[in-house]
Parts: sequence; C-alpha cells; structure tokens
Amino acid sequence: MLFRALAGILVIPLATLLACKKVEESTPPTDEQTTAEQSNDDAGDGDDDDADEAAEPLAFEDFQETADYRTHTVIDCFNSTVGQQKKPPYGKVNVEFTIDGDGAVTDFKFTEGSTLNDEALNKCIDADVRGWKFDDTGAAKPVTHPFTFDLSPGELLPPPGST
Repeated sequence: MLFRALAGILVIPLATLLACKKVEESTPPTDEQTTAEQSNDDAGDGDDDDADEAAEPLAFEDFQETADYRTHTVIDCFNSTVGQQKKPPYGKVNVEFTIDGDGAVTDFKFTEGSTLNDEALNKCIDADVRGWKFDDTGAAKPVTHPFTFDLSPGELLPPPGST
C-alpha cells in the first residue's frame, strides 16, 4: 500500500514535467528566434543556389558516349542525301555542340576542317542533332564540345561491298 502511494506521488510530478516540456517545444518561435534562423540560412552554408553554380558541366566522355550512340541518325542523313549518288563522296564532318545544364543542344555548328561538305547532308545533320538529348548535369553554364563524324567506308560507314 505504501508502494502505491509513493508511486502515485512520483508519477504526478513526472507527468507534469513531461507535459511542460512538450508545451515548451511546441510553442511558436519568437520574432528574435526567427530572425536569427534566417541570418544563419543566408550565411552561405550550401544553399541550393550554391549547388546549382557548383554543378559540373557535361564531361567530354559522357558527351562522346551519347554522340557515339546517336551517330546512326547521322548515317541515316548520309544515306538519304549524298549516299544516294552513284559515287557518293566520303569524308569527315567537323561540328561543335553547345549543351546546357539540362542536356539540351542549344547551339550546333559546322566547323573548319570538314572534308565532306554537302548542303543537303549538313541540313539533315543540323536538324537531327538539335533534337539530341545529353545527360542532365544541372550546370549553370553551357558547355561546348567538338566532334567529328567520319563518314568514310570502314569508319561510320560499312566497308565497300559489305552491304
């Protein structure tokens, strides 16, 4: 009986103490507390804005992997344009891609050094590659990568007589 009485006496203050703590934690912050927390947030401790600026642009290896994977569409352009000629011209088409942080091609141009210059082929390639999608990096600045489509037998095109 004594034990029950002591337990009852101890339970009431303990329950009150726990209840007070919950009330204390659930009260809204004061204006001073809110201002202090906002100051800490503005201190540049890795906000999302900093993360966007720190994102790396598309690495050349990742760019090249996607470009290599999609070259079949450039081969289709070759086959539907100059490849239709009785003696088609062969050679290299040098280009430059500009890709933004979400992986979209924002600029595409033909560069010097191409040995295969055909207006219809270039028009087809230009229309095709502008729709290519590369890895999304989230980088704030676009990146430019050069690339060469080697439209020669034994390179991107099959060797003569193998088709």
